[in-house]
Parts: sequence; structure tokens; C-alpha cells
Amino acid sequence: MNPHWVYSQNTRPPGRNSIHYLSTGIVWEKPILHPEESGSYPDEIKDSAARRALYDYFEENNTYVNLKTKLSESLGVNVRTYLLDSKVDNKYVLDLINKFNNDNMVDGIIVQLPLPESLDKDKILNSICWYKDVDGISSISVNRYLCNKECLVSPLVRSVISTMNYYNIDINKKVFIKCDDVNTNILLNSLFKNKSLLALESDVIIIISDNIFDQEVKENVIVIDGGYNKINGEVVGCVSKRIKSVSSMYTKEIGGINNLVIPYLLDNLYRIKNIKRV
Repeated sequence: MNPHWVYSQNTRPPGRNSIHYLSTGIVWEKPILHPEESGSYPDEIKDSAARRALYDYFEENNTYVNLKTKLSESLGVNVRTYLLDSKVDNKYVLDLINKFNNDNMVDGIIVQLPLPESLDKDKILNSICWYKDVDGISSISVNRYLCNKECLVSPLVRSVISTMNYYNIDINKKVFIKCDDVNTNILLNSLFKNKSLLALESDVIIIISDNIFDQEVKENVIVIDGGYNKINGEVVGCVSKRIKSVSSMYTKEIGGINNLVIPYLLDNLYRIKNIKRV
């Protein structure tokens, strides 16, 4: 699959009525990767309701959760959001997930990260049935992927690979990966043979972090920025402007690979319909 999308609200996949969504390939017509800074986000991104939802999100500074909900509902997905107190304990969350695991009307489950430090992230994520793990980042889902078993792959990882494939970036180039999430990091590292521990000697750097990355890099490096941070109200991604200034290409903070994450998440939701639960 390449990084473009076709949406159809007139085609309903077989199964429950909770999903009225079809994904069949691709349609982002404007580049995701930009050789240099550009001004405003391209007007062409407003071509469809889905793109308008993405555009409105960044323009209005809505939350990521609201964006997922808005885009999902525009495609006919029934979304239920549970806002929990930050002081909730592990048992309460695990009981709630177990309830959803056993509810045939619930196709997919997402636990929005980060979690409060009082909660056991791994235990909570691993309690999700692998065939309902839409984010695909539990240890169980990652292990199934590494063992070539059927699973749902992280939308963020799929977005990184699609972007590289679309722009003919050789995956055999020397790659440096920095990812805060352990399981996403394992997935990304499994996809590249020529990895480096030093950004300075790498042709491609992939950074997915809650912090700004500003190590030394080589001239004309290719930058995949998968973060979303703000400094003084400005969206800055997770790679410094200094690094981007010496790069040959980099993904934009607005309009970059994060534009693909939610469509791939919805694609995972659609795939659940036909998954073999063994």
C-alpha cells in the first residue's frame, strides 16, 4: 500500500453496522515530504471532508483524540470515548478493557497514551485482545508481527514506511532511529538492516519523541519527524529547526506523516472485520 487514500461512505464492509468505512489504496495528492520550508498548508488539502478534518484540526488546535473521533465519525464509525480520572487504578482500567474485549459490538480498542505514572502501561496495553488492538503497539501485537503471525501493525510505523516507499527512499540506507515507545522502536528496528547508533553517520533519521531531537547530523540527511510538540504555542514536531536546515528532505510538522496515521488506524479497524482470530 502506498501513502494515498480513497474513502467511500457508500460501500459498507460485511459484518456489524458499527463500521461504514472502506479503504482501498491511496490519495494524498500533495507531497508529505518537503525539500524546504513552505508557507501555509496547501489549500488543495481541503478537497475532501477527511482532509478538511485534518486541516481544521491544526488550524483550531484541537486535540489528537478529537481529530480521531471527528474523522472516524465522518466515515460512519461509532466512537465511544471514556475519559477517566487521572487517579484511576489499574484494576478499573483492566476491568473496562475486559468488558470491551468481550463485547461483540466493539471492533477496536485504543488506550490513549501517555498514561499516568501510577498505571502499568504494558499490562494495560497487553490486556487488549490482539485482534482489537487498533494501535498495534502492545507487546503481544509486536511479537505476533515478529513471528509472521496475523496482527494489526502500528499505524505510525506503516506511515513511516509508506512515506519512504512513496518517495523512493532506499530502506538499505544507513538509518538512525530514536523512538520513545519501546514496542514501536522494536517494530521500526525490525524493518531496517542497516542501522546506526549515531545520527551523525546516518543517511536517514527517524525520530518519534516527546522531546526535541538536536544531535549532530550529516549534511543532506533525510528526516522523518513523527512527533507532535509545541513550544510557546508553535507546532515544532520533534526535530530541531537546525537539523532540518541542513537536511535534503524532511517531513513537515503539519501535513507530514501524522496525516497518514489516522487513516491507517481506520484501515486497521476495517481489517479487523476479516482477521482470523487464532
